[in-house]
Amino acid sequence: MNRKTTYIRCSHLLITSFLLWFLTGCGGGGGGSSDESPSGETTPAGSGTTTAAVAENPITELRITAENDLRVNQALEIFVEMSSSRSYLSICPDSGTVVNAASMSYDRCIARRPLTAGVDSLSVDVANHIDALVAIIWFYETDRDPLVYRWQRDADKGAPLTAAWRIEEPG
Repeated sequence: MNRKTTYIRCSHLLITSFLLWFLTGCGGGGGGSSDESPSGETTPAGSGTTTAAVAENPITELRITAENDLRVNQALEIFVEMSSSRSYLSICPDSGTVVNAASMSYDRCIARRPLTAGVDSLSVDVANHIDALVAIIWFYETDRDPLVYRWQRDADKGAPLTAAWRIEEPG
């Protein structure tokens, strides 16, 4: 045998061994513990223990009010009033850990857009599980720090949104 043939056979043997090892490590197993053994105790019939009756169709007992339209998102109107000529807006869910614009997690933002001077408006879909938002306005002028605004849902989690969010530049 020459070196090339030996190398190929060794490679095939190594790959086959690895695949068998991998499949053995990933397969089988019931996930239970191995120390399960019957205790030998039996409950005599009529010992006074009862079991709760299981409902056959619990879905038929489900009642939904007429006000609940089963939507998972609600529209929130946002009005932004800025006197600056150019700025950029990011709106993200508030995790409660945002201290400033640098600590914000921008990969979860639900809206991003440039703003122009004057009044700008947009509508964002807010999921029912989101109770608070953070708006960060970045200015294209490098001498200005970003502005951070917070919005909190007025009622319980998932309650209908009744008011718009108005963001104004501080005087």
